Amino acid sequence: MRKGIAFLGIFLVILGFIGLAAGVIAYLNYNYLLYTRGLCMVCLQERNYFILAIGGIIGGGVLEIIGIILAIVGFKAESKKEVSAGSGKQ
Repeated sequence: MRKGIAFLGIFLVILGFIGLAAGVIAYLNYNYLLYTRGLCMVCLQERNYFILAIGGIIGGGVLEIIGIILAIVGFKAESKKEVSAGSGKQ
């Protein structure tokens, strides 16, 4: 069970990193469009980039935190063999 939790944690860390990267790229595109078109010409494309940037950064950050916590719990937890061997000695 602990290996499964550790692998899930690592998978979530990777997904979080991809989400953060997508958010940063979308934010850079949003800034570029604002710089080239100016503040007064807000269009649908700029709004979509902004929503994607915020969603990617927040969602990626949350997945990173959850993944790190699960990976730590997965690596620190005792396996079933260690638990059953420990209870048999008492």
